[in-house]
Amino acid sequence: MRIGVDLDNTIISYDALFRLLADEGGFLADDGIRSKKEVRDTMWIQENGHQNWTDIQALAYGPRIGQAEAFPGALAFFEFCQRQGIDTCIVSHKTEFAASDPDRTCNLCTAAMSWLEKNSFFSAASSLTEDKVYFASTRQKKVDIIKELGCDMFIDDLIEVFVEPGYPGQTEQILFFPKGVRPEAFTGTLCTHWDQMIARLDSNVLDPALKPLVEAALDVEITGASAIGGGRNSRVFRIETEHGPFALKHYHDQHRLDAEFAAFAFLQGQGVTLVPEPVALDRDNRFAVYSFLQGGGVSEVTDQDIHDCIAFIKTLRELSGGVGAGGFGPAAEAFFRLIDIEKNIRDRVARLAGRARISEMESRLEAFLQQRFLPAVEEMTARARAVYADMGLAVDFEIPASNWILSPSDFGFHNAIRTESGLAFLDFEYFGWDDPAKLISDFLLHPGMDVSLDLRESFGRGVLAIMDDPALERRLGVLLPLFGLKWCMILLNEFLKTDFDRRRFAGATDARSEVLEAQLAKAERMLRRARAYAQSEIILIRKG
Repeated sequence: MRIGVDLDNTIISYDALFRLLADEGGFLADDGIRSKKEVRDTMWIQENGHQNWTDIQALAYGPRIGQAEAFPGALAFFEFCQRQGIDTCIVSHKTEFAASDPDRTCNLCTAAMSWLEKNSFFSAASSLTEDKVYFASTRQKKVDIIKELGCDMFIDDLIEVFVEPGYPGQTEQILFFPKGVRPEAFTGTLCTHWDQMIARLDSNVLDPALKPLVEAALDVEITGASAIGGGRNSRVFRIETEHGPFALKHYHDQHRLDAEFAAFAFLQGQGVTLVPEPVALDRDNRFAVYSFLQGGGVSEVTDQDIHDCIAFIKTLRELSGGVGAGGFGPAAEAFFRLIDIEKNIRDRVARLAGRARISEMESRLEAFLQQRFLPAVEEMTARARAVYADMGLAVDFEIPASNWILSPSDFGFHNAIRTESGLAFLDFEYFGWDDPAKLISDFLLHPGMDVSLDLRESFGRGVLAIMDDPALERRLGVLLPLFGLKWCMILLNEFLKTDFDRRRFAGATDARSEVLEAQLAKAERMLRRARAYAQSEIILIRKG
């Protein structure tokens, strides 16, 4: 990962220095003015104000820069990046000499480098070195350097940099804005303190800006916080209070927050205690607080674990016809028609084809898609259509709503913990109505679970028995390979910038090339599994 950072007013804070220089020049009364902007606005309305402002700018960025301070946490950020192996650089819009320095007495770039050296930004503990500092005479040239360096994200105090023509689309926009109020024109990520950037990159650190918001939601002080998990879309912390521990979940987006909070509230309201109990939520800041369930991960799956899973699915099936169930929409990427599954796979292929090609892995991905994946799509789609036709079903046949089921849509032991009373189930961000064939397929195919074939068959038989749908078993036989193809595309999402950004939100700092290579290998293995299911003459999931 490479992170680019602006210098002036992002790393270097000039507020106190500009106030001092304005005082020395006699431009300010003692009226509480403190920020650089307040000094500028006050001086501009005075006689010769613009010229006087230009003159003190030349002093602040030049011979007096040594009196400027670093923003709190700025150096700690670069030291954190050094420990994590994150590459950093500075790209600054700065001319060599100030406009009000016609005799060219002070080189502003040299002065800035001296400030960085004096303030330990080039120390062995920092990720910065002198050769990673770049100066650009125009904003356009600054953007060109950011693009040339291939920055994964760039931190700047000016929105104008992000909207400059040519700003690279794959470079995440981080606005450094200590005032903390989001400018209406900016839709990217807001950073109000350097500690936030460290927390954003380190999933083990609770964002300091989040702590008072959570305390207000709970009306209790947080005395401790420790990371306990999270996926590509969220971070999860155990927080300590005088009322005991709670689970705090910080979501990447609001939709997942709404879906999970509503699901847990519904289930708890129906007497289901094998899921966390909702306590508080803040939709604007994308967090929710839940009861803390004591337990550990499921490292070795037993027959009893499979029984617990089937029992939970049976409960969901029973609740699917009850009061309150009708308020839920379809689960994430729910499919009730064969044609919709086919379309989803092809849409994912098209989305991947339109990606920004910024990695050396691109040629290997293209070979996989063209030589192996796309032929498999044609083959397995034709097979599914033939079986549907033999069943007397059209490709746009929609399974009756009476055969739908409320589903977590990401169900399995990767989202379960073992408690004293049995398994408890977590992560319902995708909750809603779904086809049981997809629920079973995802349980069998999920790359994050290591479950024996016998136990997988046992789960499948149990769910088939629950559903009482004569057509489900045969539909499952042809849909399972198609869902395997869909999983291939999910694994390759890391080639898309937006999905890689979610990985970074969840705290990952892996080098992009390493991530892409690992995901491509997983997709190749998943394709082999899908082909095996499609070519097998024996239906693995059968009623016993």
